[in-house]
Amino acid sequence: MILLLLPAGIVAFAQTGSMSAKSKKHPGKAFPNLTFHDISGKDFKLGALKGNYVYIDVWAEYCAPCKAQIPASLKLEEEYKDKNLKFVSITVDKRENLYKWRNYVAENKLGGIQLSVDKGENSDFCNWFNITVIPRFILVDPDGYVIDADTHIPSYLYMEKFLNKKMPDLVNVTPVPD
Repeated sequence: MILLLLPAGIVAFAQTGSMSAKSKKHPGKAFPNLTFHDISGKDFKLGALKGNYVYIDVWAEYCAPCKAQIPASLKLEEEYKDKNLKFVSITVDKRENLYKWRNYVAENKLGGIQLSVDKGENSDFCNWFNITVIPRFILVDPDGYVIDADTHIPSYLYMEKFLNKKMPDLVNVTPVPD
């Protein structure tokens, strides 16, 4: 793997192997039935979140631009906490560095659902979405279909307007007091 820091502060990595150069972003396709691991190491499938929109943050503990999006992501999470929108963060840290990820999540009290993938950026997940640059954000609908596989970052100026447009049937899941 070659790690590049681009001028805008985006982290890119060059993957080796037989991945096609063609983008595999899959809008309108069902999210792949992949197994992730939660912070305690237990298996987790995104299908467990069916019935909810899912905003996925693909990041790594070593990625400063990824970490820079966390405050905006936490703000969004708070604003949508009573809606059927779940926030999932998937780290592409390598297995031998997952202890750094776990420590970072705990020390910074990160919310949402925290997951990791096998094989880091060489995982089936990264290959399916052709993820070569992080941070990367993906939006999935309540039926498990990809709405946008390279969507706006949480700090996007018009993010709430964008999300409300992309998720017209967003509903309250917690009764709002009168």
